[in-house]
Amino acid sequence: METNTRTQSTIKQMMAILAVAAGCGSTAPLLPAPGSAADRLEKDLDAAPAWVREDCRAKMSQPGLCAVGIVAGIRNPSLARDTAEIRGQAGIARQLTTLIEEVGRDFEDAVSENEHGQEGQHAESARYHRNSVRIIGARATKWWASSTGVLYAMVVLETNGIATTLAQSGGITPAVRAEVTRRADRLYEELREGAGRP
Repeated sequence: METNTRTQSTIKQMMAILAVAAGCGSTAPLLPAPGSAADRLEKDLDAAPAWVREDCRAKMSQPGLCAVGIVAGIRNPSLARDTAEIRGQAGIARQLTTLIEEVGRDFEDAVSENEHGQEGQHAESARYHRNSVRIIGARATKWWASSTGVLYAMVVLETNGIATTLAQSGGITPAVRAEVTRRADRLYEELREGAGRP
């Protein structure tokens, strides 16, 4: 009986860790440090840089994608930095996967009755590889630690990194790569124009 209780406790702990790991990227909920009050975290965020509080793409110097990786409760500074950076990379991977899926849907919509046409090949390329993206060249460019012990990392993947990532994914056609990169650049430009350039 005691072993069952320990096993259930271990499973619950693992599920909590996985839930925290899944909650990364620029749209993830903020994670308070253990024992900190929500109002204290809110005050911390008042002092946070704009890239933590807003869309981090507005603070990029080059076109591309970015995400904010967040970690709390890790005392080892090196491990905390690595974890925050990995979570930011995971956020970028989700964004890139979304773009690949959008391109695939658009190509599928454009496919004529001839399923073996060029558009059909592009759609198949995007559909097959959308879940196999491994990010290459993403790196943390900014760091911020709140007084509650939450560490934030702004991770960026610039246009050349997007192209390299898609090329290394294998099998993605040049047309899909070009269109995904173009859409990432367009999202960046639209956001910068809306926010006003520095």
